[in-house]
Amino acid sequence: MPALHSFLAGLFIYLVLFEKLRFMADQRFAKRYPEKIPVKFGFGYLYENGETENISFSGMFINTAVFYATRTVIKIEYILPKSIVVGIHGEVRWKRGSSSQWIQSAKKNGLGIRIVKFYSGEKIFQEMIRDLQESRT
Repeated sequence: MPALHSFLAGLFIYLVLFEKLRFMADQRFAKRYPEKIPVKFGFGYLYENGETENISFSGMFINTAVFYATRTVIKIEYILPKSIVVGIHGEVRWKRGSSSQWIQSAKKNGLGIRIVKFYSGEKIFQEMIRDLQESRT
């Protein structure tokens, strides 16, 4: 029985480390493209407005003065031409902001988001990123 507990503990540690390494790989190698897209976002309801600064297959940076705690999963939506809605659940990975006006003017405030899953428009989103890749190469 202790061997089973050791095995399960080792498996758990392996899976946790694997997930962290997979995220680091996504974060490190996913090329981001500068693209300003108006978005609505929020925890539960889409109360807040922002604008993407850059976007990739795995995440985005949203310019906003509204902050959520890191690791919070929020809903994000934006509307493409022809009223196509792209809906994303994204995890807040980091945030940038300051009460100092000098720092606010030097860097944009906002949220670094990792895409967790789509609830609408995933294919359209991926096509948009591919189009950005092609247009910038």
